[in-house]
Amino acid sequence: MDIKDILDNSDDMTAGRVAEKYPALSDDEKERLFAMSVRKFNNDDLNFDAREQVSGVEAYKRPKWYKAAGIAAAAVIAVSIAGGGVMYLKDHAVKQPDRAAENADISAALEGAENSQSLFTSGTEKKSVRTLMTAPEPSSADKEDVYHLLLHTIDYFDSASGRVYSYTVQNGCANMTDFSISMSEPSAYNYRRTYKIDDISRISEEYFSECELIQSTKHYCDRTSYYDTDELNDTHSEGQGICMKTFDELYPEDKRELFDIPDSQRVSYDADGKLNTILMPDPTNMVDSSISLFPQSMAMGYFSDTDLWEIDGISEFDGRQCYEVSGTASSSYGEQQNVSDFNACIDCKTGVLLKFEGYDSRGQLRRYIYTENISFDDIKDQ
Repeated sequence: MDIKDILDNSDDMTAGRVAEKYPALSDDEKERLFAMSVRKFNNDDLNFDAREQVSGVEAYKRPKWYKAAGIAAAAVIAVSIAGGGVMYLKDHAVKQPDRAAENADISAALEGAENSQSLFTSGTEKKSVRTLMTAPEPSSADKEDVYHLLLHTIDYFDSASGRVYSYTVQNGCANMTDFSISMSEPSAYNYRRTYKIDDISRISEEYFSECELIQSTKHYCDRTSYYDTDELNDTHSEGQGICMKTFDELYPEDKRELFDIPDSQRVSYDADGKLNTILMPDPTNMVDSSISLFPQSMAMGYFSDTDLWEIDGISEFDGRQCYEVSGTASSSYGEQQNVSDFNACIDCKTGVLLKFEGYDSRGQLRRYIYTENISFDDIKDQ
């Protein structure tokens, strides 16, 4: 099946699902939902404690089934807009911020989310069991193996928690995000704090205590419900509807041939040398932690040309075995990101991007990702 067939099939399949599942929203609902979507895209973070183990680990070096649903995701967006707006939740009920008692209840629930098996009782379903892949032995892995891991991290774990720091020089702000996600349950928690900083070399929780906090948001969602809290503005919202899909719903067994695109075909260049990529649906559900947990965009941008980077060795990072990698950014992607050279630490068992530093031609740090206390509940670390 070629790319054109995938696009055609995805459009038909997606249009039917959207028309069937999501009724049109009122103008007020569209306006509120659009504002929430923009806010969540710009800042989101999660922290839900998923203790349930996932069984069924199978020793495969390379999963074969998993590749192209960014196309279907794009079709969802296009069809939704054509039908009258982005239709994310149905039968949602927003609590007004002046309802102080409810606001306090939500805040308390969010505070305890990381120690709770489930924040909600409605719509609770039995968690599906996924068959996880096993990464190649680091001593025998080559660059294509590492690139494959980066593109397909979500094949190698199901639930994760930790903290990720992120920085881009464009806005002079850094984020500290605590997160916890479970793709099979599904559930996700994200607690993001954004600070105005002037010294990238000092990024840490201790340094942030000296900096201006400009945004602080918490987001929790499971299959049927969500909570959002804006701590600085003392507001919150909550809703019911289709908030998350399980991994198996995003990548159904009988449709996996649609995602079977070789790694080499995920990236192409147009006549002007512009990079084009095929993105998969993101079952981790959180933008901030996805830059570490499911870094497919950065993988294709920095690592698709294996002639431009090297595996320098294997070391330990925050208690985890990782590949140490360094390289030069491609001309097209490097110019877009204002990054000339980079180094990274990539988890050997999952391909998760534990650390990334991107420098411009003058040696100035332009892009920074750093994780700490990361753990995976469903893979053996020994």
